Amino acid sequence: MSKRTSSPFTEPLAPFSSTNNEEQLAALARAIGYAREFVLLFALCNDNDLRRDLIRRLREFIPSKVVQEIPLFEKVESLYHRMAMEFAGPKAKPPDVCMVYGLEAWLPAGEESETAPFVRNLNAARNHFPRLFSGALVLWLSDHLLTAVARGAPDFCSVRSGTYLFAATPKERFETAGLLQVLGLDGVAGLSIEEKRRRAADLEDMLNEMERQPEAERDAGRYRRLLETAAETYYTLAEYPKAEPLLRRALAIDETSYGPDHPKVATALNNLVLLLMAMNRLGEAEPLMRRALEIDEKSYGPNHPDVAKVLNNLAALLQTTNRLAEAEPLYRRALAIDEKSLGPDHPKVAIRLNNLAELLRATNRLSEAEPLCRRALAIGEKSYGPDHPTVAIRLSNLAELLQATNRLSEAEPLMRRALAIDEKSLGPGHPTVAIHLNNLALLLQATNRLSEAEPLMRRALAIDEKSLGPGHPNVARDLNNLAGLLQDTSRLSEAEPLYRRALDIAEKSYGPDHPKVATGLNNLAGLLRATNRLSEAEPLYRRALDIFQASYGSDHPHTQTARKNLDVLLKKQGKQ
Repeated sequence: MSKRTSSPFTEPLAPFSSTNNEEQLAALARAIGYAREFVLLFALCNDNDLRRDLIRRLREFIPSKVVQEIPLFEKVESLYHRMAMEFAGPKAKPPDVCMVYGLEAWLPAGEESETAPFVRNLNAARNHFPRLFSGALVLWLSDHLLTAVARGAPDFCSVRSGTYLFAATPKERFETAGLLQVLGLDGVAGLSIEEKRRRAADLEDMLNEMERQPEAERDAGRYRRLLETAAETYYTLAEYPKAEPLLRRALAIDETSYGPDHPKVATALNNLVLLLMAMNRLGEAEPLMRRALEIDEKSYGPNHPDVAKVLNNLAALLQTTNRLAEAEPLYRRALAIDEKSLGPDHPKVAIRLNNLAELLRATNRLSEAEPLCRRALAIGEKSYGPDHPTVAIRLSNLAELLQATNRLSEAEPLMRRALAIDEKSLGPGHPTVAIHLNNLALLLQATNRLSEAEPLMRRALAIDEKSLGPGHPNVARDLNNLAGLLQDTSRLSEAEPLYRRALDIAEKSYGPDHPKVATGLNNLAGLLRATNRLSEAEPLYRRALDIFQASYGSDHPHTQTARKNLDVLLKKQGKQ
């Protein structure tokens, strides 16, 4: 019986893209001030005059820092070698801050720039820059340069600690923010754990300062944006209780400002729903999601990408509550909308493919699911590069499908690669890392490497109990998996309380008739049978079979396994 949980698949919170130049400049100055070792920072600006003014003013923010500007108005093949030349000499001293700009003068727009020697050499020299100097490298990029670096030098991109957007007009800011999302560089996804925590503290300070102002004097738009940005930061840190009141305040502001049926309200509802889903408060989430869908369909029509986003998330919620037949047409509709609107290779199309594949896997249509998983992975690697957290999700999902079809040697390297990406991107204590640890541990258990599997399971359990709380369904998953390993190693007295605790969590989380409850019943009944408590095991097996039969039908592998388990028990009791 499968005990795995699929990787996260709902859309991320909407990126914060409307902050002004003053806030971005202050944030960039703080990031430079924090730098005690090599830090890579991207500053995005399409206007040369604006860039010159920003650099001048940035110097005023950091008067104690030694700043060296390296204008690159003429073609060079290696940024690393050019910086090494600038810092060379017997009396030369590396600066605290190095600002590089001017590449747009000779690096052309289009795919040609992605394979230019300058861009390729950024990747090759990624690990050498920290040996060159211990300071902040600020790389000023236009939109087309950002695209070239993100796609042509993804490894270099992956080590950046922040991306700061400067624009001459609101329209330009919106367009660049959209580009950041397409390239996977939006929001706080690229920041280190330490930088995210510092950012959260900064945002809390700014919110507190604004809340001390009389409401009539407060900049309502800026306050609203700060709420969403702080919530997004806490969301990526898995500090969900801190994010919830911020998102509820943002929603209330939007309802007051725009009215209850405005698309901005739908976006705020969607963000709150995703947070509630992460905290397993599904009953609260569903009516909010249906309200968001109704608003967007009325505002944009039935075939708009924003409608596809809400369809995707509503389908995910229905899948979580085992309403698979309701979820599938929503996933298919979302996929069709985005393929038509955005093209077949867009990152959002990969999200839709991934989610439909997960549902097909859950209904045992593995041969239909695999090509969708592989296509989603290919889109992710092309869009974000090989080391992005989104790629880790795709790797994990494909690996689980391969494991389900008994191709374990193909699955293991994909699982290990996914784990390495997310440990680096999200930190070692993130709940997503716990998912990867569990999946890898189950594969090790399946290949009889039990001593390797156990510490991974215990680490996953500790992460989820700390991050999500002791009654979260992910904790039940961890308990089930660890109990199964303990049972395999004949430590039955240690396994039983874990199975019972897991079953209790599942019943409270999903209700008494959910397939996850049936999995818990089946597992506990198996242990009772192994300890010869057959009369205690029988009602659990019968209840598990009834749940699987009602949920999946008589031909599903889970139903057949449950029936076989009950038949074996009845024969042992002499009842068959």
